[in-house]
Amino acid sequence: MWRTQRTGLDGFVLRAKLLSALISTLMELTQEYFDQQLSQLATKTDIDTVNRRIDGLPTHEYLERFATKDDLLELATKNDLGAVRSDIAEVKRMVQTINEREDQDTRAVMRDVADLHRRVAALERRPAN
Repeated sequence: MWRTQRTGLDGFVLRAKLLSALISTLMELTQEYFDQQLSQLATKTDIDTVNRRIDGLPTHEYLERFATKDDLLELATKNDLGAVRSDIAEVKRMVQTINEREDQDTRAVMRDVADLHRRVAALERRPAN
């Protein structure tokens, strides 16, 4: 950094000019900043708009009608529903198996009855001794 030594009136005038320029620049920046910040402040219209939006928000009484987290915990989850679906599928398989066995048993009984009818008919056709 270099320094020049000015003495006398020239040095004083130079320092005064620099100080004056610096102060006027700072005051302009400060005024500019102040004006900018002032323009960003909320107006009464802005505040009225915000108040209307706040008035439109739901109240505590309104929100109390909705389910809470605890209420939702009592509901079935996807896992619970999956387990129920799995159980239902298992019951369907069991019913199908029972139906197939029942059908097989019924057909076997019908064959036995038909066989017995033939045997009885054959016995009835025989002459009595």
